[in-house]
Amino acid sequence: FPVTIPPPDYVVPTLSIETIQNSWDNNNQGGGLLYVQNNVLTSFKTFDYSEFVQKYYDVRGNISTPIVLHFRIATSGTSKENTENLHPFFVSENLGFVHNGVISGLGNKKHSDTNQFNTQILQKLPVNFLQNSGIVELIKDRIGYSKLIFLDNKNKYTVINEQLGHWDQLGNWFSNDSYYGVIVTGK
Repeated sequence: FPVTIPPPDYVVPTLSIETIQNSWDNNNQGGGLLYVQNNVLTSFKTFDYSEFVQKYYDVRGNISTPIVLHFRIATSGTSKENTENLHPFFVSENLGFVHNGVISGLGNKKHSDTNQFNTQILQKLPVNFLQNSGIVELIKDRIGYSKLIFLDNKNKYTVINEQLGHWDQLGNWFSNDSYYGVIVTGK
């Protein structure tokens, strides 16, 4: 699933409906947004595509700062459809994040790996853990090839394992290429 964040001080682009549709079609088990509005870190989660699209364009029309989008494929936390396992997650009132990948040893039918990583690890770290390079390295080691994107209430974002995703020409960072849509080759 793609997660998009423009670099700092960049004129924030609006994602095309095609990019959002492809992302949802390829990761269609819910979606979420993380953004700052009126100096408050805010999230939105839904299982409804139309509701997601409407909210994204409403938010984008009102703010010109980063919006983190997440499109979910459930690998754990699948016992029932509830927003408890949808991203984004809040580490604290002023710090939220989304995750792409699978964190080994975490997750079950009730709680996703990301949900457990947040409650069992991230929420127990010091408030300023992202400024501590040693803690960030330990997080990298723990999550392996996963990617984590944090956004705080000051619109500062941090991408852990950024090199495993890519930036597009408009200045959006994507954790993978599922926004391209489904490509069929052969006959």
